[in-house]
Amino acid sequence: MRSQIDNELVPITPTAEAEVGMPRGQVSGHHLRCCPTRGPLVSDPQYLARRTRATVVGLRSQNLLVATGYGYQAFAGDLPGSRRSPCLGCGEIVKPARHAHVQIGGRRDGTSLVVFEIFPQRASATNLDSLFSEGELYLLGWAHRTCVEQARERLERQEVLLPGDLPRLRVEETEGDLDPLHVRPTGDHCAFCGSREKMTMEHVWPEWITRLLGQNSFTITAQGQERRSRQIDLVAPVCATCNNRWLSVLEGDVQPVLAPMIRGEDRSLDLREQRLLATWAAKTALMLALVQDGSGIPEGYYHDLRLRREPLPSHAIWLGAYCDNRWAGWSETHPLRISVPEDALPNGFVTTFTAFRVVFQVVGHFASGEATIRDTRWQFAPAIHQLWPAGQEEIAWPRGGYALGDESLRAFARSFTDTTLSGEPSAPESQSRA
Repeated sequence: MRSQIDNELVPITPTAEAEVGMPRGQVSGHHLRCCPTRGPLVSDPQYLARRTRATVVGLRSQNLLVATGYGYQAFAGDLPGSRRSPCLGCGEIVKPARHAHVQIGGRRDGTSLVVFEIFPQRASATNLDSLFSEGELYLLGWAHRTCVEQARERLERQEVLLPGDLPRLRVEETEGDLDPLHVRPTGDHCAFCGSREKMTMEHVWPEWITRLLGQNSFTITAQGQERRSRQIDLVAPVCATCNNRWLSVLEGDVQPVLAPMIRGEDRSLDLREQRLLATWAAKTALMLALVQDGSGIPEGYYHDLRLRREPLPSHAIWLGAYCDNRWAGWSETHPLRISVPEDALPNGFVTTFTAFRVVFQVVGHFASGEATIRDTRWQFAPAIHQLWPAGQEEIAWPRGGYALGDESLRAFARSFTDTTLSGEPSAPESQSRA
């Protein structure tokens, strides 16, 4: 029976769902491998996007003409995957180290298209049956994550003029193991992308914060363990590619916003800055989980953040201020059990941490379905803002001039409990006064 789904993207990599809502490892389905016109066959289908970038570097293409609302604009440069590749949807340059993006493959005439890694370990396609029939498939280019539908429509209307030496794609039907995403990262590979190559140790609190504070020594507290150090030196394992690319760019982007706040300077934050701080906080909470026990955050959470480049829909993030001087960096993480027995595995977490004067609280759940936040912590409401989901066009920090001291910081970290989140099958809702 042939598929009739010509006008929508549908998943082509089936995965079994774990109770916590993350894909398990044993699957049967179609894996797509990228074989460039020159160079070795990529042999890691789960991480096709990352491998393809590494494989096609140095292969030159002709000028790539992209149809835009202003006529044709020429882009001279490398094949899809270079730093100068235009988005197949909007025509703007895709900056892979900064932008959430996808790779798109398929037939040159747009009759069959494949989008890789909209979600972790998943690809989606149009005209599914035709995809697995005879005919060449190619890596057509990149698109911003928000431009997938626009790119699909333009490719189907053949409005994109493609170079002649595009990398080829090959489809294989296989049965085998995908790396499990429903379990906690093991530390022997990168939690964000799965790579086992060139592992590095990334600072949880970046080195620029140490330089900014300029102290001779610091008091660092993580999970109740306090120690003195000449730098904020807590580190976690990530691969060199993630460390030196998108994680490094995120640090560079957030520093102009966060640095004045660390120094205690009042600041107004627009929606872009709120989103940037929330993304950095979500990343830092996941990094802390790599070096702390008990959070139970599954690896799929890390993959999803890498792909989205913003907090997940299952995140809620708050921002506050710290007024005492005891800690340069402090963190505390608690597991959550949302609508499950007390002896069940955690299906959520709350991580509270400081970057000297700045307090972040990151809450996330990985329960099946959706959860509702009922934030009635009225005692903290005058001092905290909700960063994610953003509720205001602009916020002032610190809120109302209030800040948390040592004791109130601990109380704030422990104020979010299992009953604050409920696993009702309703749309996410926040009733926080913050």
